[in-house]
Amino acid sequence: MFCKRFSLVILFSLVVMSCEDGSKKDINTLEENFVWQQHPSFFRLDKILLNSHVCGDSLYIVGVNRVSIVDTTDENPVINGSLGRDPNITQMPAMGGRLIAFPMDSKYQTVVYSPAFMSCYGSGGMYPFGKSLQLSSLTSEYTDGARVVDGYYRQNFGAINEYNQLLIMLDDSASTCYNCNTSFALVNLNPEIDNGYSDVPCLNVTPSVRRIPYQSGMSVYLNSAIAYKEKFLISAPRNQYEIGIIDTAGNFSVSTDIQGTVSTFFVKGDTVFAFTIYNGDLYRSTNGSDWSFWLGNLPEYDLRFFVIQNKVCFYIYSQLFWLDAANLQIVELDNEGLQSNEINSVNVFHNKVWITTLSGLFTKPLDRFFDVKPVTASKPTYRHITISDNKLKKY
Repeated sequence: MFCKRFSLVILFSLVVMSCEDGSKKDINTLEENFVWQQHPSFFRLDKILLNSHVCGDSLYIVGVNRVSIVDTTDENPVINGSLGRDPNITQMPAMGGRLIAFPMDSKYQTVVYSPAFMSCYGSGGMYPFGKSLQLSSLTSEYTDGARVVDGYYRQNFGAINEYNQLLIMLDDSASTCYNCNTSFALVNLNPEIDNGYSDVPCLNVTPSVRRIPYQSGMSVYLNSAIAYKEKFLISAPRNQYEIGIIDTAGNFSVSTDIQGTVSTFFVKGDTVFAFTIYNGDLYRSTNGSDWSFWLGNLPEYDLRFFVIQNKVCFYIYSQLFWLDAANLQIVELDNEGLQSNEINSVNVFHNKVWITTLSGLFTKPLDRFFDVKPVTASKPTYRHITISDNKLKKY
């Protein structure tokens, strides 16, 4: 009798332990689905990703040696094309629509790519589309020595608008900058799509260039450029606080409504925002010309902003934050799985948030993006940002 009871106790204990182990596995599996997962399609050198954006039903991703399209509606969701030229990857590529532009260090100032098209030459074709542009061959206003102004790798070197215009900043001067002659080049790409080979259409461009003078006799660098409605907005300080404005016809004007150096622009709905890096202030505008102060006392770091579900967010290295403007608070979001992976772009695509980093592509379900990061001994806060009372000032 004792042996039977003892056996029943052991059996019951084993059942309980089995249930506990099963519940632990379920919990672990559940938690794993809510952390950032690395996408398997990007590996080796391809994991060094520079920029991305959503166009239509596709996510365009730019790496150091290839351009890619992710289309979750396709049986083969990732289409890759190797870069056939050697671009200068010291700056973030410009993206707009289905076009991508890189800066160049050779006699060519820029190269334009598109993984959505082939380059057509006679009866043959090359994939993906790629075309190098030498501005001196397009206009006599530039010499063969014109070069793209050097910038920081987290800053875009130009912008592409919905009218297939590319705006870049050039220095057309001697080898030293004692005689700098800085200008903006507004390149009308004039793309034409022809019947393609197989299922891939062909793209041809017949670019034309307009030179827009900006500054002579001093070094000028590009902080940020963005296409907004029918304007390009530029931050390129000339010893004063200003935002340069170039319309689609190439007309140039300046707004001096801001107090500080703009490090980045971003768009939320019909409103464009400008962030001043050393002041920690956000300005906003609905036309790109008239600016007003919105929020201040943000961390004075190189913040990069994006919008998810109509909420303004930003990232610093591998950290993610939500700017809760209604309650004047900064909320740190859970970045489990992203630690030490430097972010450079964030997009929402097919109910997921997709983040490109210098260490690969990461995804997370959209409905888990705003999970607040717990601060515990087992999950420390990396590069934790603090500001006075964790509050923002509002005017």
